[in-house]
Amino acid sequence: MDTYAIVLYFDDATNKTIGNMIERTAALSGNSYMLDINIPPHVTLGCFFSDEQSDLLEKVGAFAKNITPFEVTFDAIGAFEPYVLFASPVKDERLTQLNALLHESLLNSYEPAENANYLPDRWMPHCSLAVRLDAEQFAKAKAIEAEIDFPFTALVTKIALAKCNPYNEVAIWKINEE
Repeated sequence: MDTYAIVLYFDDATNKTIGNMIERTAALSGNSYMLDINIPPHVTLGCFFSDEQSDLLEKVGAFAKNITPFEVTFDAIGAFEPYVLFASPVKDERLTQLNALLHESLLNSYEPAENANYLPDRWMPHCSLAVRLDAEQFAKAKAIEAEIDFPFTALVTKIALAKCNPYNEVAIWKINEE
C-alpha cells in the first residue's frame, strides 16, 4: 500500500519567500534533502494509505472543489526535534476545519498513514524548511529563525495529492475563487 499526502500549496510570491527560506536553511545546515528531491513549500492536511490511487484522486478532487483561496499567517519557527525544522502557521479555525473536513470525507475509505500527527485531534500544521536533519544539522539550521521577519501571510491557492517517499505530485487542483 502506498502513502499519499493531501497538501496545500501557495501563491507564487509565497513560494518564492518560503523557497528562499528552504534554500537558506539548507545552506546553514548542510542538509539539502528538500532541495534534492524538489519538495515544494506546502502544508500537509492529511496522509493516508491507499492502493487505489484513482479513487483517492477522485475524492480529493471533489474535496478541492469546495475550497476557496484563503490566507495563512506564519508566526514562528517550530521543530520536531532534532529531525525537522518548519515555519509554523497559526492554527486558526479555517485550517482546523479543513483538516477535520478532509478526514471526515476520507476516513471511511482510507486508513490514515502511520503518522498520527495529521489526525484532527493531534494535527500540528507546518511548512517544512528542513527534514531528515541530524542533531548537528538541526542546531545549525535553527539560525534561520533570526533571518525571518515574522509574522508573514501566505495565500493558499491550490490543493495537491502527492505520493510520499519520495515526494511525487499526482495531481494539483487550483482552488476556486468565489
